[in-house]
Amino acid sequence: MQKTKPRHAFTLTEVLVVMMMLAILISLVLYASSGFSQSDALLRSQNHLREVNQYMQNYTNSNNGRIVPSQFNRYDEEGDSIGGAASRMAYSLNGENVEWIGVNNPYQSLDDPAQDLTHVGTWADLIWVESNLGDSLTVADMPIDDWGSGSGELYRSFKYSAPDRTFYKENDRWEKNPLRSVAVNTWNWPRWDANGDQTDFNASIAGTDVDGGLAGLPVPRGSGAWERNMPGFFAANNFFDSRSLHDVTGNEDDSRTDRYWSEGQIKAPARSVYLVDSFAGETIGGTPGFLGSSDYATQQGDYYDDTVDSFYAFGEELESIGGDSTEIDTGICTQEVDFRYGKTCLMLFLDGHVGQEEQWGSLWDLEGREGNPGRSIRILDLDKRKANPDLASGG
Repeated sequence: MQKTKPRHAFTLTEVLVVMMMLAILISLVLYASSGFSQSDALLRSQNHLREVNQYMQNYTNSNNGRIVPSQFNRYDEEGDSIGGAASRMAYSLNGENVEWIGVNNPYQSLDDPAQDLTHVGTWADLIWVESNLGDSLTVADMPIDDWGSGSGELYRSFKYSAPDRTFYKENDRWEKNPLRSVAVNTWNWPRWDANGDQTDFNASIAGTDVDGGLAGLPVPRGSGAWERNMPGFFAANNFFDSRSLHDVTGNEDDSRTDRYWSEGQIKAPARSVYLVDSFAGETIGGTPGFLGSSDYATQQGDYYDDTVDSFYAFGEELESIGGDSTEIDTGICTQEVDFRYGKTCLMLFLDGHVGQEEQWGSLWDLEGREGNPGRSIRILDLDKRKANPDLASGG
């Protein structure tokens, strides 16, 4: 009589091992086909923000408790000197002689210190230079085309400023830079031009003076970045703008004293936003008014309006009420926040924690206002207990 050999059934452990191996293979396929999976990009971007917080704390500890400025303009103080953050971005190599180019506009010189951007930078430049990230990440200089500001061979250097479009176009190790998101910018800025069409990089006008700033350069040094599908920006809350009144207005009679904020001045650091995902650039929001200025009320009103506009997610608001965010009649879109992780964005708060926020329609969905409880997230007037301005535009 022939005996039937009993079949060996899979154990639960074996089944789980097979499922785990399949999951790993699927994730590898997704990683290889799209660069990074959305969940991987989210986790890595969160880690970048935590790393940024460590660099911010190092800066604060080394600078008498000051919070890293969102942006700065040190032209008055530094003049044509070389060696500080944002002091130089390129040099000409003539034989063995290095001649630094006195223009930080990456496309052309406009023969104007304000538009040539020397000693004008952001939080990213300060952290990059003070933390010596260029050397630790082994970021090498890059040969570039001469834009008319020098002779001989021209090289783009990242010694005194954080990597920009030039770096990300050419370097396959871009995700190593912790000062940007691993997930890419979802849009160019502005999202639509005056005709309602998507904007795109235009080399013929890049870096030229247009209404609102230099065309195609990231905020705050330009009118908005044309960097869709490049590493996403982390934008600093411009409440921490350290520029002087003279830096802003250019008037010789205005104060040249820069301003800074210290940790002790912030009332609710666990609810106060420092960085947020953006596709427009490295800062977000308007510049607070200057106390003592005869124009303070107007300056403060502009600060509220500009900041509200930056956080006003027009397309997302349309989608939330069943509309189509592509149906734009005016071509106007002030939104700068990028919901790049499945309709969510990341925020770094001043106490160091990283939050993931679902999309909103307006800033008041975060701050709260009359009849709107908000989310207890603070952007405006961080040295006060409540920001509830009387906006002429109605918010």
